[in-house]
This record gives sequence, C-alpha cells and structure tokens, in this order.
Amino acid sequence: VHRRFRRVDVLVNNAGVFAGAPFAELSVTDFDRIVAANLRSAFLVTRAFLPGMRRRGRGDVFFMSSIAGLGAYPNGAAYCAAKAGVTALARVLRAETKGSGLRVCCVHPGATWSPSWEGSGFAPGRMMPAADVARAFLDVWRMSPRTVVEEITLRPAAGDL
Repeated sequence: VHRRFRRVDVLVNNAGVFAGAPFAELSVTDFDRIVAANLRSAFLVTRAFLPGMRRRGRGDVFFMSSIAGLGAYPNGAAYCAAKAGVTALARVLRAETKGSGLRVCCVHPGATWSPSWEGSGFAPGRMMPAADVARAFLDVWRMSPRTVVEEITLRPAAGDL
C-alpha cells in the first residue's frame, strides 16, 4: 500500500468475522480465530499506518466495532470480547494521539444487512442498510479537522435483533 499510494490519510479497520456458540462450547481455535480477525487485525494494520500519519500530523483512523463491543449477549463470547477490545483499542489510540492532528473514531453498528445474514431467518428490511453505515464514516470524515467524533452508535430503527 505504501509503495502504491505513498501515504494513507484515512484508515478504516473493518475486517471481521462472527461465529456464535455458547461459552462452554466455544473452542479455543474459534475463539482465537474470531479475536484475530476482529481485534488483532485492527491493531496490526493501524500500527503499520500510524507512523506516517503521525509524521504528517494528520489522518483519520476508523475502527468498526459493534454494539457487541458495548454489551454482551448469549452465544457471542468471542465476538463480544473481540469487539469490546476494538472499542478499547480505539479509545487508547484516541487518548495517545489527542492534539497530534489525528482523528480516531469508533463506530458501533447494530444489525446491518450483508450477505453474511443470508439464511439467518432475519429479513433484510429489519436491518440497517450497509450504505447507511458507510455514510456515517463519510460524514464524520468530512467534518472540520478541528472536530473529532470519538464514537458513534447506529441501530436499526425497530431496535436490536
């Protein structure tokens, strides 16, 4: 990425995976896989691009967390733990970069329609469109560099699933 684009001004940490299982039945392998995809990836990618942003004294770092990063629910031990970690990681980075010209925002969407929900039994119309979540990122990015939106929570209009 550095070779091709020379610099990165906006980073969106949006990698993730979900697999539900009761806590007592969750394998260590699945726990590690979910934490690696959701949390470790955000740490590694941010670490790769942070030095350049700091040198330039500007940049936007977005973290895609989830409402699962704000509260727990059954069958979501690994996912909730990983997303809570993403939320904490974003808060730490924000605390460490205040006043440096970097803006750090953590987004906590509720159920958002994507192909991963196919076969779940939930109707797409019951969830938020992915375009609305993407729009939130864009709207935050368009704000003045003197303003930082630290966190956003988005939920389906009819409430959580």
